[in-house]
Amino acid sequence: MFVTLVILCVFASPAVSQLTFRNVMVTCDSEQPLDDDIPFGTIVTTNKLKPHLPSTDCFKIAIQYATIHTLYQDALSDITNANYLFLENDNIEEIEPGAFKNVKLKEALSLQSNNIKEIRRGVFNDVQVPVLILSYNLIAYIDYHAFDNMTLKSIHLDHNKLPRINPFWFRHTPKLIKLNFQHNLIEQVPEFAFQMEKLNAPRIDLSHNQIREVSGDAFANTKRLDFLSLAFNRLESLERNWLKGVKVNVLDISHNRLRCLRDELAGPFSTNFIDKNPWSCGCLQDMKSKESTVFGSIVADEAFRRCNI
Repeated sequence: MFVTLVILCVFASPAVSQLTFRNVMVTCDSEQPLDDDIPFGTIVTTNKLKPHLPSTDCFKIAIQYATIHTLYQDALSDITNANYLFLENDNIEEIEPGAFKNVKLKEALSLQSNNIKEIRRGVFNDVQVPVLILSYNLIAYIDYHAFDNMTLKSIHLDHNKLPRINPFWFRHTPKLIKLNFQHNLIEQVPEFAFQMEKLNAPRIDLSHNQIREVSGDAFANTKRLDFLSLAFNRLESLERNWLKGVKVNVLDISHNRLRCLRDELAGPFSTNFIDKNPWSCGCLQDMKSKESTVFGSIVADEAFRRCNI
């Protein structure tokens, strides 16, 4: 009796490496290009962009209208020779922690118009850049401390799907003075909403959301606001003294559902935009009588005409 032993050998093919960039055009513009200058451009297939860039400084590095679903770890790491880095309209869905490790830019990092759904801790931490643009994505979740230890002065999170504000997002971004949250799905401004280490009269834009409630302590740790917009929301009321102790240069609460306020506008030397609300005429008259004493100037031309004030 013979027994045939069959040995099946399976040879695993080498794993395909995770490449961030596949046949992607990268351009590098000089700082002061002449009219006939052609910017440096190269097609790259790589997981790390830095070795494929010119050794000289770039004014703007751009990868636009490509197909890059994931920015893997180290994809953009060690880039320090540019003012701007633009990765726009690239179909980016995910960014791994470490993708921007050791990045230092003089002006701005833009990931506008992609399909990014979340920002994880470790993606932007320690990145040195004044302006971060994440507009026109699908961002619905941001990790606690996702922006810690950045040199941010301005962040653009407008036109996303954020349902809430986390007070810990900007706790360790001491230079931040401009925050843009327009066109999200935010329903509430919580207590101590913007916990920055140092507030230097920031500009905060929360317009075009679904905000129904602003905590009475939302800005309790804020001494000054250059600009605060809650326009185009669903506010029917504001807590009394919600701006107590806060100096606001410009407050915009226009285009809401407010019928009456007593002491809820910004104080003297401020400008209050309050038009396009269904104001009670008696209440509006009372607010007008306090203009320049209790409140700053009140801008509500249409409402004043309607109420013959």
